[in-house]
Amino acid sequence: SGDITLIEPSFRILLDRYVRNVFDHQLAAKTINGHTITGQGLLTFFESYVNLFAESKGAFPKPQNILDATSEANNRHSLDRALQEYKNTMEGKVGMNSTFVAEVVLQETHSTAEKKSIEYFDKHATMGSTANIGTYRDRLVDNVLIEKERYYVLNAARNPYKDIEQYIVPLVVAALAWFFAAVLDRTCSHDVCEKTENTLVKVYSFILFVLFVLLWSHFSGSLTYVKNMILPALSEDQQKLVNKFMG
Repeated sequence: SGDITLIEPSFRILLDRYVRNVFDHQLAAKTINGHTITGQGLLTFFESYVNLFAESKGAFPKPQNILDATSEANNRHSLDRALQEYKNTMEGKVGMNSTFVAEVVLQETHSTAEKKSIEYFDKHATMGSTANIGTYRDRLVDNVLIEKERYYVLNAARNPYKDIEQYIVPLVVAALAWFFAAVLDRTCSHDVCEKTENTLVKVYSFILFVLFVLLWSHFSGSLTYVKNMILPALSEDQQKLVNKFMG
């Protein structure tokens, strides 16, 4: 029935002491080759051993094959952990909750993270042939470069001055059109001057209108992005308030 009150009290007391003794005092992290194994790492070792026995077709694998499978799993696990070391360092500077950072700071962070990542791999990937270790080290370097590109793109998207050149040139043209229109209005009353002035007014008015539409579109998109980012972390009442305010 699932009712624990039906279990004998003495059994429950002894079971409680046993579980607390095992998990609070005697439980220790498993290690292979002197390195602590995570849940994901243990899965990697399982996959290597299962594949090894599957390839043996019912026969017990040779000791050398078992050693190769162990070193292969160890190097794969070292690669995964080393890459995670890189991500952890980068997340602290340019993660999802970070703001825009200067490129020189980002480059310094990348260099530090890359160094820590490779040092971690070199320290833990010590099983198997040099060629096998080198192969996984090269994969680590390639994966780090991929992650670097991702973080650089993420940081660039936060640049408050991103795409500012798209607005500077039209604003300069609009300013010049306004200036010359003002000059013509004060210095010339000829029909040609008036037509030219009207044309310049239309030019800078059109440019300002287009820029206003673009800025409003960008502002609306930013509000939607911010709303989608913060809503999951809010309570139901707070979500209603945000939706009412942001639309």
